[in-house]
Amino acid sequence: MARNIYQELWELDIKPENNGCTVTSRGRDGKWVNPNADIKLDEQNELSSGGGDNAPNPLIAEFNSDKLEGKTYVAFKALMNNYVFNARQSEDYLGDNEVEDREIETFLDEIEKTAVMQMALEYINDELKANIDAAEFRAVTKKLWFEIYTNYFNGNPIPFSSGFEHIVVGESKSNPSANGVGGYHSWTKYLYDQESGRVNFNGYNYDNDLGRLSPDGAAVPHVATISMTYTPLDMDGKPMRRKRKNLGGFFVGPSPELQIAMPVVAYYESINGQFSGTEKQVEINDAVYSLVLYMETRENQTRGDRLRSFFPKFLRLKKSGPDPDPGPIQGEIQGDIAIVAILANPVGSDEAGKEWVEIENRSDRIITLDGFQLIDHKDRPEPLSMDIVPNQPVRVVVTRSTQNSMQLTNSGGSVSVVDPTGKLISKVEYPKSSDGELLFFT
Repeated sequence: MARNIYQELWELDIKPENNGCTVTSRGRDGKWVNPNADIKLDEQNELSSGGGDNAPNPLIAEFNSDKLEGKTYVAFKALMNNYVFNARQSEDYLGDNEVEDREIETFLDEIEKTAVMQMALEYINDELKANIDAAEFRAVTKKLWFEIYTNYFNGNPIPFSSGFEHIVVGESKSNPSANGVGGYHSWTKYLYDQESGRVNFNGYNYDNDLGRLSPDGAAVPHVATISMTYTPLDMDGKPMRRKRKNLGGFFVGPSPELQIAMPVVAYYESINGQFSGTEKQVEINDAVYSLVLYMETRENQTRGDRLRSFFPKFLRLKKSGPDPDPGPIQGEIQGDIAIVAILANPVGSDEAGKEWVEIENRSDRIITLDGFQLIDHKDRPEPLSMDIVPNQPVRVVVTRSTQNSMQLTNSGGSVSVVDPTGKLISKVEYPKSSDGELLFFT
């Protein structure tokens, strides 16, 4: 059986001698499930339909401040003022600013001593056969997280990008007129901003995306999927216009070293074929998550080797016992079948058999799709007839068997999965795509 390295790292991280934090939520009686936990997470109410503030109290109700005095936390915090919130504005470091470059090296010095980073390296070598030493592991970690690059996602160049800026610090949306916040997937950064009064929690937001997320997430203390408003600072430390992030998420409790290690492990797993597109399903503690990993997009639209984003999606609570009936199922499967990738514009002519749609079973049971269909934005069908096993994407070729059969258009459109009664199971909308461009969905 394959190792669950994310569970192993989490368990190692919260040992008393290490730097991770234990977390608790409120029980049904309103009391803390574990009153001795380092973090008391108060998710309160679901985001209101009008998008207002539906959470009167802070997200992190209480916190063991002694944890923040650890060396990796101190070094982690020192990095956060090295970044400009404007995604198109230059960061002055990595060779240009000796002090800030030294802060990065100090942080890497501190985390490479930790048991978490050492376990991550051991797994990458033993299980993923990377065959790298500690010095190369540090160099790869630095490149993934801190090297500046220009991101060309969808042909829209965003200069001065870095993994740390996007994932930890957060940045303005790439569209200069947008009012949103990109990235910001660190509970530690959130805590610092909460303490300084720069962030306001508006409510949890677990029930979107055709049922793939569930309100059960609010009962899981190790993740927060939330709406918030945020006041960034400019280069002079002065407050800027308030920004809103209606849907954002992060694990709660991991030490700085674990926050760094998980995407590095995910990167190595992804180049070893263990991710389906940009996602991998994992179990951590009492829940099932989809880990989402985005890498940089190069100018030629190929995947680069520096981090763009990494965050968890809560999928469901982990079952406490074995399924009494492991056979194929039909019926209520909304949210279990997902469209994960399509090729709408193959190189050359769009003849039959070149276009395809990739679907995935995100439940833990075999699902029978006899009588189901893929349909395009004009309701033209592509019949499905198969058993689909968990976590193994299936590529469905668009046959164009008749003039009224499903087609994928180069200019953009939508693809849906419907059951034999016509009920919508899953749907994605896709943009205009260039020749041979693969489109991935989360």
